[in-house]
Amino acid sequence: RIVETVETATKRRRKTGKRAKTRKWTSLKRNSRKVGKGESGSDVEYNDEEVRRVLEEHTVPIDATLTDGEVEAVEVSTSEVVHIQADECRYAYRQSIFKNDWKGRFIITYVTYRLGKSPEFHIDYGNLRAELEGKPLTLSTVREAVRRIRDSKLPDPRKQGNAGSFFMNPVVERSHFEQLRALYPSMPFYEVDAAHVKIPAGWMIDQCGWKGRSLGRAGVHDKQALVLVNRGGATGAEVMALAKAVQADVKARFGIDIHPEVNYI
Repeated sequence: RIVETVETATKRRRKTGKRAKTRKWTSLKRNSRKVGKGESGSDVEYNDEEVRRVLEEHTVPIDATLTDGEVEAVEVSTSEVVHIQADECRYAYRQSIFKNDWKGRFIITYVTYRLGKSPEFHIDYGNLRAELEGKPLTLSTVREAVRRIRDSKLPDPRKQGNAGSFFMNPVVERSHFEQLRALYPSMPFYEVDAAHVKIPAGWMIDQCGWKGRSLGRAGVHDKQALVLVNRGGATGAEVMALAKAVQADVKARFGIDIHPEVNYI
């Protein structure tokens, strides 16, 4: 929770020509709950696959001071509230400008989503369609199916330390994909565009024999190879060493670099 204590009466003219209210924040207080996946700020920064579609198409104004498609944030160095256009956020798969060029520069305070009255279901991802087979397509059935899939693959961080998906799924040139597909005909993949294909990093890690294995006190989850876990007492250095070993094996076998989704602190 971010607490606003002082609001100035000054206004600044945005590059759009509109006047927007500027506010100063002199006190910031965080909720005791961990900031991460599941909160709107992390939606904007980390940009999950389905969240990206929503952000690009449905980010809307939250009050009279915001124009369509903006995100509101506090600039850490000045305590000034700024309004950032959606196209400035550089949304891409698991990416945004807040995770790269502007990393650590802003605290995201407001994001609003416009939800359609008629639901549009996107279920051709992973095994969601198979999980919904024989069930009516409703908001509740899709939500519960997603929860069941996640619960079956992802360890509970309250019981075993983890940061969820550790690596991003790499997007490769179609020519490279075709070479690999000739060697691995059953390799799963997702079409990106005419020139690029996305290959699940978890599948490649599994093919390298890492699923369920450990390196010191850090290991790869036995149900989802995309997740690195703390077996008990693992240090950050041990987790990083495991990640580097996994990356090296994937690179050696598939010629593909996989990159962490998490931030090293």
